[in-house]
Amino acid sequence: GSLLSVDLEQHEARLDDMSEELLNMDVDELKEYVLDMHPQGRSRPGSAGFGVSRASYQPMDDFSFLITQTLLSALPHHAQLKDRLNTWTARVSILRAAPRYLDDLQQARKAMRLGWDALVPPTDTSDNHFKQWKEAVDTISGVLRSKVSDLGLRLDRMLDTLEGRDDCLPDRWIDVFEALEMDFGRWVPESTRR
Repeated sequence: GSLLSVDLEQHEARLDDMSEELLNMDVDELKEYVLDMHPQGRSRPGSAGFGVSRASYQPMDDFSFLITQTLLSALPHHAQLKDRLNTWTARVSILRAAPRYLDDLQQARKAMRLGWDALVPPTDTSDNHFKQWKEAVDTISGVLRSKVSDLGLRLDRMLDTLEGRDDCLPDRWIDVFEALEMDFGRWVPESTRR
């Protein structure tokens, strides 16, 4: 299925709001507060609790216990929420980029076919016509190079966005781009040879 751009913008705005609200929670400050309530927890991990007598431990008051327990219960959910927000932010980013990428990929494939057609030398072999034809081929070469390069960068950006995630781009998108890139790689030497 597809998602309307208006819906996509609403989802993107909501994800941004949620990310901002998570930042405003300042969980790190709460963690520091809890750690300050438990100074013995600040020792190096290798020595924490070793060589300390039982008398040095102080019982926690109810408030400190409640805050510590609440934070310890909330941290896994907070991390899970951050992870899911990052996943959906990546998905929305891909959904925003994909339609334009696919349209431009189709246009580049069409331009590549026209580029091959343009390699046919003019029937009029006069110097003027040959010069015009060569200038046209050089212009086409620059346009094709720009299109292929731009598409490659955008595909890499989408792949980087999804790196390390369960989501992936359809193999067909990558295969079509690689075929275009190979076709352009064959076209360049052919265009200079003629």
